[in-house]
Amino acid sequence: MNSPRPEQLLTKRCPLCASTTTTPFLRRSRVPVLTNLLIASQEAARQVQRGDIVLLVCHTCGFVFNGAFGTPTLYNEHYENSQAHALAFESYLDELVRSLVIEQQVRQCRILEVGCGDGTFLRKLVGADTGNTGYGFDPAYRGPARDLDGRLRFAARYYDEACIGDTAEIDVLICRHVIEHVPNPLPFLRMLRRTVEHSPHARAFFETPTIEWILRNTVIWDIYYEHCSYFSAETITLALELAGFHVQRIQRTFGDQYLWVETTLHDREHPPSITFSPGSIPVLASQFQRREHRFCEQWRGMLQALLQNGPVALLGAAGKGVTLANLVDPDAQLISCVVDLNPKKQGKFLPGTGHPIVSYEAMNAHGITTAVLLNPNYYHDALRLLEHHHLPVQLLVDTITPLAVSDMMAHQSAALELLTAKVEQARLAGKTIVFTNGVFDLLHSGHVQLLRYAKTLGEMLIVAVDSDASARRLKGPGRPIHNERDRLMLVAALDMVDETLVFEGETLPELLRTLRPHIYVKGGDYRGQPSPAAEALQAIGAQSVIAPLFSDDLHTSQIVERILALASDKQ
Repeated sequence: MNSPRPEQLLTKRCPLCASTTTTPFLRRSRVPVLTNLLIASQEAARQVQRGDIVLLVCHTCGFVFNGAFGTPTLYNEHYENSQAHALAFESYLDELVRSLVIEQQVRQCRILEVGCGDGTFLRKLVGADTGNTGYGFDPAYRGPARDLDGRLRFAARYYDEACIGDTAEIDVLICRHVIEHVPNPLPFLRMLRRTVEHSPHARAFFETPTIEWILRNTVIWDIYYEHCSYFSAETITLALELAGFHVQRIQRTFGDQYLWVETTLHDREHPPSITFSPGSIPVLASQFQRREHRFCEQWRGMLQALLQNGPVALLGAAGKGVTLANLVDPDAQLISCVVDLNPKKQGKFLPGTGHPIVSYEAMNAHGITTAVLLNPNYYHDALRLLEHHHLPVQLLVDTITPLAVSDMMAHQSAALELLTAKVEQARLAGKTIVFTNGVFDLLHSGHVQLLRYAKTLGEMLIVAVDSDASARRLKGPGRPIHNERDRLMLVAALDMVDETLVFEGETLPELLRTLRPHIYVKGGDYRGQPSPAAEALQAIGAQSVIAPLFSDDLHTSQIVERILALASDKQ
């Protein structure tokens, strides 16, 4: 068993730019070292090897890394991280293959995939063109050494310097979801660069989670021990350029959760000019630090509230599910079981907590009434499976992190259900619940003053943001300037705001009756105007409060007019 790592043993020098201007912003002790182990007993699951996470952010280049990372147990045949059983992920891989073959013309190519997992992606890519051949490396690979009539070979080992001679004259290098597992990315990337040294026209493609998405949306379950290096678009570009690759294009994929990077090789005689800039990452890291504890408490409260209706299941026994369970339910008291599609995981136990991992069919045996899904990309898959197995289970998608749901309005019912459970928990704890709503287009100081005032009236502030359609009806053509997703993100980023949701303006009375806040707040410019919420407020016994008008109050329309005037003056 690992003990917390002493502060003096932390790695504080940035692995990318070698700067020592780094700051710790997240600490977790004794987390499972590997989240995707196949563990046969509950006792063994609770006795897994553990390590510490101390995330540091570099103020010179913006790189984020685990300064407490040691040497974990090696990935081997007991490590199972296949996502191929999820239709949404399968569709994502198919689209990625289509893009490579058709748009990138990966045809008649010799392909090397470093970190091929179970070989699913490489099989698809090689199989998509009869002229393609492939070689995949992964220490956790289990399967035939040759496939597709010999056009595809696999090696169940790490890719290192000794392998370079066997993979000469490669046309295409693929490295998906590997570099985040490497504590010192530059030596690894430079080794990959040497792999294609003799193929000057070779192309290399990389994929990794994006730290900006994690931090901006406070996705507390997307940080786990295996991932010791976290990249933004800027830092993955920096790492690849320093290693001798030339970044051609970066895309955000899989619901903005991943970075897909397309590269060629730099001319060794004309190295690029490298500049360092931290961008927004240090600020986002600081915000994440302030929110993480509050989010964990919200999750515990929400799960306790849901338990009043019956047992709760968590969907997904991979990194996200393992991390959340260890954060908020380490003793397995709030979550009855974890459901996973991968048959190799079913009948096993969750690393760290010992939650049983079961199939969808087994949910009835556990009496599950509510299932919580952390990744909205799998919402339709989960809904289809519940319907297929005739399971009378309420499916809730995470809404504590507002932007985690890419299609919020499509999931509004589930979002409201989850929010209602959290509000009820707050009410039982004796907290005063304050509610306000608005368009919040072009967030300005007037909005901040309103929300700051509203927060002084209670302990829980809920802000409902008008949908795009609702905002258009209220504000007229050309509005809103920002879409509902961006407006929701900006409001949710404010420290005084506890909960957010998107709503249709005409549903305000119904929304108030559902959430039953103690206090309803509107801006001072609504003084003397009839309120569509009046009848609902009277029915629930809520107090209506008009915020004071501040001397420097602004309106978005005034800002728009000023911008247009400035633009006109420049013409």
